[in-house]
Amino acid sequence: MSVLLLTGESGAGKSTVGHNVAAARNGLHIAEREVSRAIAAEKGYQRSRHWVCDVGLSEAATAIRQRTVEMVGAQPKDRLTIIDGVYDAKFPEALRLAIPRIKLGIVAVEASLGLRAKRCAQRMGGIALQKALAEVAYLDAIKHEVGMDELIAAADLVVVNEGYLEAAETQIHDWLDRRG
Repeated sequence: MSVLLLTGESGAGKSTVGHNVAAARNGLHIAEREVSRAIAAEKGYQRSRHWVCDVGLSEAATAIRQRTVEMVGAQPKDRLTIIDGVYDAKFPEALRLAIPRIKLGIVAVEASLGLRAKRCAQRMGGIALQKALAEVAYLDAIKHEVGMDELIAAADLVVVNEGYLEAAETQIHDWLDRRG
């Protein structure tokens, strides 16, 4: 089984890149953001950040990790699975323990703060850039606390989004082709 984890700061383009690369390779795309939202909704929360605030970051990260590992384990072994928005430093080891012979890769997606804020503003319905910067800072602080820096340091590949995600996608495709 081949699994690719995408990590990086808010608004860098992980979801777009993950979706596009998975689609091009007939793979599965799992967005951690959606896993978090689903768990929060099951617990009666309208927003995942309210659930995280109530239960604590550690408990939320554990629940998201467990759910995602279960989802990956249920996939066909010959299908590429791309998980975007992985920030939990314990995630790679959880996958390795749950899925013997997993072929795991980590890709960090980077972008400038200005580009990330613009992407965040667009994603949030065109909010003001100052509000987007505050949102990016808030989300990044959570990601750093959970262990994103460890994942970035362990990345097999770092791609930089300079406003044209196609270049980042090409780098990921080339890397996947080289590793087989």
